Amino acid sequence: MRDRAALFQEIFSKYNDRVYRLCCSYATDEEDRRDLHQEVLFKVWKGLSSFNGSASPGTWVYRVAVNASIDFLRKSRKRKSLLIHDPVDNLPIADESQDIERNAAGSDRIETLYGLLRELPFVDRTIASLYLDSLSHRQISEVLGMSVENVGVRIHRIKKKLSKLYRERSS
Repeated sequence: MRDRAALFQEIFSKYNDRVYRLCCSYATDEEDRRDLHQEVLFKVWKGLSSFNGSASPGTWVYRVAVNASIDFLRKSRKRKSLLIHDPVDNLPIADESQDIERNAAGSDRIETLYGLLRELPFVDRTIASLYLDSLSHRQISEVLGMSVENVGVRIHRIKKKLSKLYRERSS
């Protein structure tokens, strides 16, 4: 097997942007997105020693990313429940003009899409994110451990749901 650092570099160069986009569909602000992205990359690095090649590197990376996202959401819910009781009057408000990610990401349409994706149930959000990254139905089924037919049906339903959510937001 190739050197661990070389393998990580190859995976990083091929999947880094895709992993970040997946993180955007789970984290609402740039700091959380960066934290989740870094956590996924750390788990990929840490897990390389146990990667046996039974799945493609892309499928494996997405599995790691999905599992890290699940952990992130669990921790995030716990954090939010603790913060609910804290006073928020003294928190500094971020200047939106300094939001580098928003400027770099492009249009508000992308943020709208991420917002709509975050309204979906976890599995649907994951399927949509993987689909938007041009994974085939078969690849999505391998990442999530469901049938190819189920993935196709769910993608069809997700498209309808996103269209409905978009229309509701626009009116």
